[in-house]
Amino acid sequence: MTEMEDETEDLDVLQSFTVRLYIFEARELYGNNLNPLLRVILDGRCRSSLSQHSTNSPRWNDSLSFTVQKSLQDMMRTCLEFRVYNARQLASDTLIGGFKCELGYIYKSERHLLQEKWLVLRADYQEIEATGETDQIASSDIRGFLKVSMNVRRSLDPTPAPSLRSMVTHDDEDILFSGSLMQYTMLVRIFQLCQIADHLRIHNNDVAKLAVQVQIGKEREMTHVLPALYEVVDFNEEIMLPVVWPTVVKYISFRIILVYQTKIRKKNAEKILATAHLNLSDICQSGYVNAIANGQSTSDNQGFLPVFGPSYISFYASTEQEISRKVEKAIREGRRPGDCFVARALIEVICLEENCGQICRDLITPDVVLSLKPQLRTSEYVLLSTFFAVNMIHPKLKSKNVRFSLSIGEYGNRAYGKVPKCTARTLSVMPAFAEKYYAMPWGNHKPVCEIPCAWEDVSFRMRHSNVLQKIAKMLLHSSSLAKLKSDGKREASSIIVDAIEQACDYFAKLSKCIEQDWESPLSSSLDRHRRLVIISSVVKMIEDFAILKYDKKDVFQINEFCLNSQIALNDLRQTAELLMKISNEPEMSIPDAILSMCDGDELLAFARIPINEVILILFKLNYLVRREVIFVL
Repeated sequence: MTEMEDETEDLDVLQSFTVRLYIFEARELYGNNLNPLLRVILDGRCRSSLSQHSTNSPRWNDSLSFTVQKSLQDMMRTCLEFRVYNARQLASDTLIGGFKCELGYIYKSERHLLQEKWLVLRADYQEIEATGETDQIASSDIRGFLKVSMNVRRSLDPTPAPSLRSMVTHDDEDILFSGSLMQYTMLVRIFQLCQIADHLRIHNNDVAKLAVQVQIGKEREMTHVLPALYEVVDFNEEIMLPVVWPTVVKYISFRIILVYQTKIRKKNAEKILATAHLNLSDICQSGYVNAIANGQSTSDNQGFLPVFGPSYISFYASTEQEISRKVEKAIREGRRPGDCFVARALIEVICLEENCGQICRDLITPDVVLSLKPQLRTSEYVLLSTFFAVNMIHPKLKSKNVRFSLSIGEYGNRAYGKVPKCTARTLSVMPAFAEKYYAMPWGNHKPVCEIPCAWEDVSFRMRHSNVLQKIAKMLLHSSSLAKLKSDGKREASSIIVDAIEQACDYFAKLSKCIEQDWESPLSSSLDRHRRLVIISSVVKMIEDFAILKYDKKDVFQINEFCLNSQIALNDLRQTAELLMKISNEPEMSIPDAILSMCDGDELLAFARIPINEVILILFKLNYLVRREVIFVL
């Protein structure tokens, strides 16, 4: 009470205030291949962060501070402004979005502190009064979210110590002025849990009762509990979860839940057996809400709401016996990678433009279940691995009988007892000292592992991914080669131009291939959306290459060669990074290949290899995609 009376008396007295800001990160910024730069403006002064490169989810972890000499009344009306720009080298920075609020809103908060809040970035933020909730979503252009902590205090007051480490459980609970965001519904269909590992289907020498839980932000729901009598459990249920859109939530989490009765009190208890995450940024594209707000048609806009499947997601756990409970729990909850495949789930995700109001659960209609038949067909594959060399083995393993084993899904996996035997492991041998380090003494006899397996046909997805990765690697190689030849102006510029022409040639052939695969019967909605994104990205790259090739080709010959060649090399590297990003296939449903380093039954190390780095698709171009991978365990 005394503090409020003092502030009332000092309303017109000139005072010194300190504004402290901690900038965490931004998410879902509008656009692709961005170089985000943050500027904070207060009372005519500006503070800037370092720009991040080729991302729409930058992390800054930066502290900023201002000092304001004003009366309390004037300070309360002073506006604090956040602006996020896309930094460009040859043109002025373009504004992505911003947020504005008065310092009084922060000062009136508890301890004069707003901790770990998400700010809604808008293109028209200067026209919106940000001192309370608003329903102006129809005219507002949301461009992303910015996570900050803000504190306003008198210079002589004690400084609060906000934690710089995030303590928030669910991000969607801490959006500032979130009342203006849209209320959508995430429809999640869970068809079946299949290829369940033997040890998951047994609990206390009895048949385990399993369910699948879905969580988006703070909202979660679980399917009915069914006994795992066989390797396949059919749930055929759909769950509707309310979600705020756009959202700062990064993942949709799926968990295999064991439901059992406690021995003493005979009460139902739940235990998480394994967790899989579906990254929202992989299954949606920013820009959809902006197009609706601006009255554009969806056909003219490449943004789309989250959509996935029907397709499989994989679950992983740990086979190690001698690990701490903390580590084992982190693996089960998906916070650490697992070393053993234990199950797959066939799911479908659709974001609906309606508000369900509350969590709902229902059975899937029979016609939807029947439409899954094409997804259940399998093709025969062979996972082939040749071990050329293993070196730099830690000295503490020098007395171990080391062997390597390879598995993919249930094939070659020791957690499945009924899987046919195959040549999935090397012979055990002790490492030998090779002058500078320990290595496997294989000499000229290289071990080979061969695993026959059966999976759904994903070749039509990998065909485009292979080519995009090949072009990206070609651009990176040409960029590195041109950098080495930077002393010779003509030679370096020739390498850059040749790389551009070769990439444009491959882009043209890739576009024809996408047109041929457009009507594939196995294509999902996400496949069609991704093809549009790839085509629009390729068109933009070709336009940028034309500017780089014709506008700068002559510039390479003058004294400004070093500066302009560096810009050209940066453009090639950024294009390669974008190509690698869009080559990622979220519906690549075949599980990761797992390479394990063991001593008997003891796991020494492991590496999980995404299948899109292994599968080879013969593409009708004048080159063959090759995979030469060195794994560090």
